[in-house]
Amino acid sequence: MVHRHAIRNGSLRQRIAELEAENAEIPELRKKVVEVETENMKLKWIMADLENTEFKTRVEELERYNSELKIRVAKLILTKWFS
Repeated sequence: MVHRHAIRNGSLRQRIAELEAENAEIPELRKKVVEVETENMKLKWIMADLENTEFKTRVEELERYNSELKIRVAKLILTKWFS
């Protein structure tokens, strides 16, 4: 019976050592998670900024085209009026 307890105690000590080793990794893993989350936030801001720049450029293009169309329409109206 003593022999079984010794074996059990040995395996429990081994398991405790394994768990302590795993627990030692937790702070480092938490730090890495924070770093990854921070990098993800930076990348999201960069992507949003790029999208905003693209949208602003597109809006400017459409506004120029709209101005050109207004000029064409005005010319057509004037041409019909004076023909």
